[in-house]
Amino acid sequence: MPDVLAIVSKVVFEKEAKGLEVGDVWPTAAYASTHAALAPLASGGRLFLVTVRPGSVLWLVGVLEQPRASKGAWRADANTTPITDVTKLISTIKFANGKGLVRDEKLGMSLQTPRELAPEAASRLSGERGAKAASAASATPAKAATPAKAAKAATATPANVAKVEKPAKAATKAATKTAVGSTTTVKPIHDAGGRRSPIQGAIWNGADESWEAGDTDELGCRQGLWRSWRQDGTLRGESPYLDHDLHGINRRFHPDGTIASEGRWEHGILRDTTFFRTDKPTDEHALRQGGDVTVRTEFVGDPTGRMNATIRFYDQEGRQRDAHGVLVPERPASVPETARWFSTGSIAAPDGSTAGWVDGPVIRERNVKCGVWRWWSNAGELLYTEVMTGAGLLQQRITRESDGVEVELDQFVAEPHKRRFYLAMHWTPFLHERLRARLATAPSSLVRDVISILHADLEQHEAVWSRKVSRPREIVQLVEDWEARAPRDASDVDAWFIVGAGARSAYELRDRERTERWWRRFVSIAPPKKRPEDTYAFNGFDDDLGKSGEVRKGIEAWLSGKADKAGDLLAKKLADPKTFRAVPDDELADLVSARAGARPCKVMLRDAHNCEAWLVDEDGQSHHWKGDELARCTVSFGLEALDHLMQADACDERQLFWPGKHGWLALQRYGRSVLWHQATYYPSRGQAEVERLTFFKAATPAQAQRLMGLIAGPKSTPIDPWSTSKLGPIFRIYGGDGIKSLAVKDQALITRRETLEEFPSRNAALLAFEKIELERLRTGGMITRFLAQANRD
Repeated sequence: MPDVLAIVSKVVFEKEAKGLEVGDVWPTAAYASTHAALAPLASGGRLFLVTVRPGSVLWLVGVLEQPRASKGAWRADANTTPITDVTKLISTIKFANGKGLVRDEKLGMSLQTPRELAPEAASRLSGERGAKAASAASATPAKAATPAKAAKAATATPANVAKVEKPAKAATKAATKTAVGSTTTVKPIHDAGGRRSPIQGAIWNGADESWEAGDTDELGCRQGLWRSWRQDGTLRGESPYLDHDLHGINRRFHPDGTIASEGRWEHGILRDTTFFRTDKPTDEHALRQGGDVTVRTEFVGDPTGRMNATIRFYDQEGRQRDAHGVLVPERPASVPETARWFSTGSIAAPDGSTAGWVDGPVIRERNVKCGVWRWWSNAGELLYTEVMTGAGLLQQRITRESDGVEVELDQFVAEPHKRRFYLAMHWTPFLHERLRARLATAPSSLVRDVISILHADLEQHEAVWSRKVSRPREIVQLVEDWEARAPRDASDVDAWFIVGAGARSAYELRDRERTERWWRRFVSIAPPKKRPEDTYAFNGFDDDLGKSGEVRKGIEAWLSGKADKAGDLLAKKLADPKTFRAVPDDELADLVSARAGARPCKVMLRDAHNCEAWLVDEDGQSHHWKGDELARCTVSFGLEALDHLMQADACDERQLFWPGKHGWLALQRYGRSVLWHQATYYPSRGQAEVERLTFFKAATPAQAQRLMGLIAGPKSTPIDPWSTSKLGPIFRIYGGDGIKSLAVKDQALITRRETLEEFPSRNAALLAFEKIELERLRTGGMITRFLAQANRD
């Protein structure tokens, strides 16, 4: 009898098996799919269910014995196999067709199609699950999913709030203070090292090698104009602040007093920067492009503040030059204002020249191209277009002779089921708009297939650039496009699926008008008894929108008003500290999503004492629940490091909690932004794995410290963030290009392999560490884990 391997998507597993780990039993009894590759199971056999976890870790999550096809799914008795980590078996898993698996970032994609296992592979998986089950039985019974366990996890929140001392109002007081709740004082960062301040009341910022002075309010936020001076007393900078954010024109000066740079900031976001040349010695930014004739260089930012849209060079007379100092010719009408001209470069024009115009954004700090780039000849003739990934890699190239995007779309239209995964992997906003134009004249069946691709839980091969439109919104766009052209070719099954998918996406977006309109049309169409063959479109569709579908129940409850009444009752529970703890995270998240009109939310923090919770939705927006209603949210969550570190000179406060080898909790505060890095130890894998890696920004430094107290909990005791007698030096391990590990040992800066440099004092070594780490974080690197010398391999 056949044994078939099939994948459970991340979305389905985390929804239906929420909170379950290795050793737990997921008592599922069905696999929702009508894929033809499952047909051999009709004669008996076993269905092995796996899912891919972060880091390309493979879990066997269940085995359905002798499943039978019924109502769009393969059903059997409830699974009794404990969840098992089978990552070590990946290289040995072979299929009946002779092909195997590779553990890489494409693992999830390679498992999208169910396939029959070779007998030896099925035996290995059976042996692994049998060994795990036997081991678990000899020790303790396998853990089954219970409502009590989920409730306990949902209510495991800090019991009270850490007390926060109010920061001093004046900078003179701040100079003698230690960061509240910190295990390391701010002295290694803001330490004059025995120097005497040339400015009365100024504090020393060792990271910028400057004395600083300015006003703070009662909450510790910088307000108004702050100034900084070099050790010799010359003015280094003038920085305008509003509620601790740079806001206005930030100026830096050369030692001779002339302006070195001007940055235009808006509420903490750097818009544009202009650098000025000096012929005298300087410790500020020195112009390296534009030739000696360039006296001013402008970097123009995009609306997000993460990228530079263009760079311009100017001479003493205000004439624009190129990067080599050559005068820029008159701009053709077809070339946008953001395009730069190069007198020589890699442009291949038809006349053989290498001069021309180039337009495209560059990611700040990392200086890599991303998004859409276009090249024109001197005369303004478009030569080619390239679509770059967020890592600066070429994804699609379009020339006059060859249009890779159109070729891909041609192949998809010809064989949509065969090319669907490739199309999903290379999806970009640019491709989406081109596809929308194609669908304007395409049959409704193709619209249905594209919507199914967007709805599927498919991991992209390479991150492109920040998504401006979420996938549910892309689906809504396609349904509106289809509805606007009133297609006459649409069969009942096409119309039923398209408007149903539209209602599902509109409901996820909490768009009541579209949800109601499309839902009325959906329920007016009798569910087609015969579905198209060879399609993935209906996988999970019935489970969502069938008579007992959870999404259907949610839509009907929302449109009927029942959900609003239930929400009112839940809000009363959330207003009372006695009942606040008992409300599970998922119920709180659903209520906030509905009240905020947001995509599904996730609870980040809870404060049961004050009946507060902070959440973030799938569009990255933060929400604050306070008492029995939503309140204005003054905290934002997100992993874009540059958003949080752009103004930072160094880390102001570090807290590290280290329960032996059993994971860690690290909190690093930069002004009012905090890096939250948390890992849990998994005995089955013998290592700690990261479960939280995010930044958040509070309204004030004091509020940031309060939230750090909530995260740590009242009973947690931090350790020295650099080293302990038991653990030795504590290494930060970094991802991305550049240095991979870093720690401080006595007065030395070290990596896991070597000593980088000896310093005259420990404070000097810590200051060097701060500079290096801040640069790593700003340029795309990230702390991937913490490692104590005593525990390293």
